[in-house]
Amino acid sequence: MQICPMAYIVITFPLEVRPMMRDPQVLALLRKKARRLLRKRGYRMVFTRWH
Repeated sequence: MQICPMAYIVITFPLEVRPMMRDPQVLALLRKKARRLLRKRGYRMVFTRWH
């Protein structure tokens, strides 16, 4: 079995927009955009987690 390369990306929002990031619908939209962008760049398996 071959191990696939992995990557870890951190997206940091400016302080001014962080209150908007508490809305689950906004986070869901941003997750979709991030996943779509990474898949366009060639990443097949994309996992997202907010913390």
